[in-house]
Amino acid sequence: FQHNWQVGNEYTYLVRSRTLTSLGDLSDVHTGILIKALLTVQAKDSNVLAAKVWNGQYARVQQSMPDGWETEISDQMLELRDLPISGKPFQIRMKHGLIRDLIVDRDVPTWEVNILKSIVGQLQVDTQGENAVKVQVPTDDEPYASFKAMEDSVGGKCEVLYDIAPLSDFVIHRSPELVPMPTLKGDGRHMEVIKIKNFDNCDQRINYHFGMTDNSRLEPG
Repeated sequence: FQHNWQVGNEYTYLVRSRTLTSLGDLSDVHTGILIKALLTVQAKDSNVLAAKVWNGQYARVQQSMPDGWETEISDQMLELRDLPISGKPFQIRMKHGLIRDLIVDRDVPTWEVNILKSIVGQLQVDTQGENAVKVQVPTDDEPYASFKAMEDSVGGKCEVLYDIAPLSDFVIHRSPELVPMPTLKGDGRHMEVIKIKNFDNCDQRINYHFGMTDNSRLEPG
């Protein structure tokens, strides 16, 4: 059971990200920011990817969200503006599906590097349990797996729960959007990988504060 990119192929992803806050049970109004962009990835070999984030846009969000964070936000509801990123290409070095290095141009500002890290982190899929704490990794004979791993990301080094299982033909027929390009399967099989990050269990936790004076007593919520 291998994690692999098809060398010579170019992959383009639509990236949508949202960061929201609310008053919980007091109000269903959420405030924050939504970012969307295109991510293009070219596989140079099995461990080196050339990538570029481009056509970035962002919008401020302040609206009622009765279904909470997962409430759909259509572009028609937003005042989208261009995201001032450089769009410079960068390189991703990987091993067994894990990101080992992110190489960017020295002129790319730190805030943009953090955006790239948060986007590229979604490409990290530890299908072989390289960082597993409790292991039941998938094999060709037994493709189902569930394990926990400690993964480093822009948010810190935290516990991630993996659930890996093949997608049945019934599920693909019912939800074809899950497999937009079925020909990429080749002789393999379509797999579903669910990652759940537990921010309550972190070896390292990165804190970000905006609009607040320095206060060493502040702790992440």
